[in-house]
Amino acid sequence: MKNSTYTNSSLNATAAWYYWLRTPDSGDSCSVRNVISSGALSNGRAYYGSRGVRPLCNLNSSILVSDSTNAKGNYEFQWNAAPSTPSGVSVPANCYSGQKIAVSWGASTDPEGDAITYILERATNNGSYTQVAATAARTFEENVSTSWNTVKYRVKARDSVGNESAYITSSPSAVIHNQPPTISGQNADLGTKREGFSYAYTVDDPDGDIVTVVEKVDGKTLKTHTPTLGKSVNLTLAGNDFTSLTNAAHTITITATDSAGNSAVRTLTFTKAINGFVIYLSVPLEATQQPKRANVVVTRNIPAGGTFKVEVTNNPFDPSPAWEDCTNAVLQGVAHVFENTENAAVQYGLNVRVTVGRGEALSECWVSSIGGNFE
Repeated sequence: MKNSTYTNSSLNATAAWYYWLRTPDSGDSCSVRNVISSGALSNGRAYYGSRGVRPLCNLNSSILVSDSTNAKGNYEFQWNAAPSTPSGVSVPANCYSGQKIAVSWGASTDPEGDAITYILERATNNGSYTQVAATAARTFEENVSTSWNTVKYRVKARDSVGNESAYITSSPSAVIHNQPPTISGQNADLGTKREGFSYAYTVDDPDGDIVTVVEKVDGKTLKTHTPTLGKSVNLTLAGNDFTSLTNAAHTITITATDSAGNSAVRTLTFTKAINGFVIYLSVPLEATQQPKRANVVVTRNIPAGGTFKVEVTNNPFDPSPAWEDCTNAVLQGVAHVFENTENAAVQYGLNVRVTVGRGEALSECWVSSIGGNFE
């Protein structure tokens, strides 16, 4: 109103005013329909030049008009453009019936910075599309129906004034009705390990298929087996498999694959951190008389900076066995001659104790076997 060039003392921005319609009055060939200030429909003779303005055409209410005039003194329309087409739709190549499917798509931009809503539609079994979401987010999840054999999605962007982009459509994804096996638990970090350990898990299969399980550490196979479905089994990382690992982070994978080729993977991490270890016989070797000499062989890897000690005792069944250092004999490959002659127990025998310290060693320290003989 304030920018109007029409002059009348009753025209103001807070009151209704007359305006002409484009409809002739059929009862009077000289008259045209108009709307008076009360809002009622009336008529009059437009050639008088009174009673408001006559519209040139009907405009959508979403069309904007500039606040100021151009160089010619005219107000200009400001057209609102549609947002850009989203950059793509991501759908898993294979979907499993009864499980969730995650759909995501690229962002759209709007020239005027209007808020954008994404309209997501789904088509199954080569049928027609149905809207499944209208959201500002760019992800969507839903359960895959057992009645679907194929599924595809398309998405478009809509701005706050209703302008829409073109659709972007995904490739069809196959729906697999045979379900993959399951592995109990969750992917996890098992923390710091200073000695061998076991991890219990259970494998099952919704379809009752035969399942093959492969256990690996850092990509190296520890064990391949066919478990009984629903029964707990143990992954054991001990002995040389554990001691040969470096003091560092390691990854265990348990992969279960059913006879249909579907698989599940459980990933576990842990950090080995030991500064040394001691190995000895839990049950001493028995002898008919007290040993006087022992030849000990230790298969090992002790890098520079590590420490290595070998001890033997010829009274292992006594309450306090006499341990003698035979490291030099082991290093030289010769027999150790015992100094001890005491044996309080009624049994004779021999035991060996190997102590390894990592010290400043950077590579792996390990002992894989202890052997030899005595007399």
